[in-house]
Amino acid sequence: MGHEAELVGLDVSRQADFEDELLNPTMPELVGVTEIAEALGVSKQRVSELSQQDVFPRPVSRLAAGAVWLASSVRRFQEVWPRKPGRSVRAV
Repeated sequence: MGHEAELVGLDVSRQADFEDELLNPTMPELVGVTEIAEALGVSKQRVSELSQQDVFPRPVSRLAAGAVWLASSVRRFQEVWPRKPGRSVRAV
């Protein structure tokens, strides 16, 4: 038995439309702990701490490599995050 290719579909579009589709991906931008840490200017450990808070967006998936979030939801969090730079003051 030979392995013959079978045509199952065909899509015809203009060059400009094809290029436009390439520039506008349908997959949402995803970010992990490293990208979030860089965007927020904090350590990866701090991102893990923040991700446990109710105000932080929920990850869209948890992979073997770690959780991933929608970049848009992390950007919204960053806009309203009341960041307090430096270490917190501990009671003596």
